[in-house]
Amino acid sequence: MTLHTATAILWVLFAIFWFGSAEIQHRRSGQESRSANKVSDSPSARLVHHAMLGAAFVFLFVRQTGVGFLRYRFLPHTEPVRIAGFVIAVAGLALALWARVHLAENWSSRVRICVGHELIRTGPYAHLRHPIYSGVLLAVVGTAIEVGRSRALVSVVLILISYWIKGRREDAVLASEFGEAWIEHRRHAGFLLPRF
Repeated sequence: MTLHTATAILWVLFAIFWFGSAEIQHRRSGQESRSANKVSDSPSARLVHHAMLGAAFVFLFVRQTGVGFLRYRFLPHTEPVRIAGFVIAVAGLALALWARVHLAENWSSRVRICVGHELIRTGPYAHLRHPIYSGVLLAVVGTAIEVGRSRALVSVVLILISYWIKGRREDAVLASEFGEAWIEHRRHAGFLLPRF
């Protein structure tokens, strides 16, 4: 099995867990009514976010997107470089999974505040405000290193922009909901990079 295949399998397993756990959470909580949401993002914002994520993964894994300057290597195609990329991808996905599990019932794929929502400041959230985004971004960077072609850099940029926009919306919603507690949390936790 090649490292590229192993990386692809890693992402598929991550996606299966992610969507499976989201479905389980949705069924466990029942069909949430709109009244259970105090604040929720717009369908158009979610559509743009998902389109950017989809495009990022197309550039990352579909070799045919490597046309023109996108086919050029930005890193040498050596085993140590590719192994380093794989290890970084594993670390990023591990961070995202840890953050997702740590959030438990407070997790949502949407930017929203539900009745009874808590501000989580422990685990990976002690030093990062958006560790899921940080983890996925790190995993995409690792995969881009493993791929080594310019098309993979497009993926990194798309993921970064998408999570930057979504993270800023989340920050605004959380600041509005939690006030002083959010301000204190922001002092101790970085946006996408940890603050110690």
